[in-house]
Amino acid sequence: MPAEIPGYYFDASKNRYFKIQANHIASGSSSSAATKYSRQAVNAEKLIHKTNKREKRHKASKAAQTVKRSVLSKRSLLEFGWRLGDKRNTSAEIVKTFYATSISGRNIYTGPRSPCGQFAFEHATGNLLTATSSDERQVDPTPTILISKPKRPRQVFSQAPESAWSDVQIDLWRQLRHNITHILSLRYGRSVWVSQDHLPDEYSAVILATHNEPDPHAHGLPDIQLVFQGIITGLTKSPSGERLATSGDRANSYVAEIDHFRPAIENYQKLKDQTCVKFQDENVIVFGGRNGQATLCDVRDQSATVMRLQHSSGVAHIQPLANSGQPRLLIQGTLDMKVYDLRYCPIPTRQPGSSSSTTAHNRHKMPRRYLNSPPVTTFSMSATRQPNNFNLGFAYDPELNLVASASTDHHSNHRIGLWDVANGHMVESPLNAVMFGAQVTCAEFVDWNCGTTVDGSQELPSLQTSRRSGAKSLLLATAGGVRSSQANPTGMWEWSVN
Repeated sequence: MPAEIPGYYFDASKNRYFKIQANHIASGSSSSAATKYSRQAVNAEKLIHKTNKREKRHKASKAAQTVKRSVLSKRSLLEFGWRLGDKRNTSAEIVKTFYATSISGRNIYTGPRSPCGQFAFEHATGNLLTATSSDERQVDPTPTILISKPKRPRQVFSQAPESAWSDVQIDLWRQLRHNITHILSLRYGRSVWVSQDHLPDEYSAVILATHNEPDPHAHGLPDIQLVFQGIITGLTKSPSGERLATSGDRANSYVAEIDHFRPAIENYQKLKDQTCVKFQDENVIVFGGRNGQATLCDVRDQSATVMRLQHSSGVAHIQPLANSGQPRLLIQGTLDMKVYDLRYCPIPTRQPGSSSSTTAHNRHKMPRRYLNSPPVTTFSMSATRQPNNFNLGFAYDPELNLVASASTDHHSNHRIGLWDVANGHMVESPLNAVMFGAQVTCAEFVDWNCGTTVDGSQELPSLQTSRRSGAKSLLLATAGGVRSSQANPTGMWEWSVN
């Protein structure tokens, strides 16, 4: 075991010590060695090594455990195994385990333009909506919204078949420098995306467009363009697709009711510094805040707003678990992931000593702090699997009861794992061991069901909720601007059962 020298890091592969560089010095250096031995990189490597040793010890101790024999000899063998913890697996658990262990990944994007890291899948038609930008260095890059009809098992995008997608932008929108952060698919061939511009003032634009050929409004022009001050951090739609909800860093949390291309907008000015939003049903919305608070709002009455849950870290994603038949919420934070049952979670109470002070030394109002709400399930998430970011990929499938959660250490450990929502444990899968070359910023479970077009010339995937012809696929997208390699893949990927 090499000795620990303050300010130096021992690299076992090179059998020598290296001086640890400051982060701001290493980031500005062109040398790969300086970046590898920065303070952030060294801390990340130590955390990975420490976590791997802990997991090996846990597996070894679990394998070495012995169980005591039953003192009740009259019990049957099945009951004896049940009492020892060898529970009988249900059909759903067998399918879940088979799916997680059998999936494999392949790259589905090889186009000449760089993807932005966001996409949306239109379940009614099988269209894949994504945004791209030119790889060429330009003073004013032009992001493009693409609509593709992927053909399995061939690649979704390639160099030649440009007829597989269509552009839905206008020239005026191309001339603006925008960063596309959210893409959402609505019903009736309509899509919505969020573009942000940080200069000179921060503002966000919510753009709705129609890409359905028979529709009279389908001229490649946006139908609605709503501009808001500040950054929009979340975008979601109601189950019927008639309402849109946004969350923002400032007092820009809105609910828009889309009716004949004339939205009626309601602003929730009391909600500030929100990071995500999700519809629990057609009328109830759940907002997640950076301070870990989950707020429920009723769109029928704007005053019906109540802070319902207090998570132990900043809320990154919220997912209602409607398949359980109970009012449960799955909340992914920046450090952990938990399931809450609204029936047994009381209204959060304030921590002792968190009230505002009125003394002469401290007359300003202190922020209110609340006790954490009691969860029903806490996911076993190690330090190397913590998201540590609000803008990472997250997906949930109610049929498999699996959740895909991305994680990063902001250096090189960019991964995504599969967890079982029923018990909170990570499911064994080859996807868990893959280290991507960039942060996984978008994820979604899709259900392919290939059919034929009207003329029968080609097969197009579509979704049928009543029946499935094959297993589900997990679509992933990483942050753009990073070249893909065999060891560290980037771009858009599909993980499915062969």
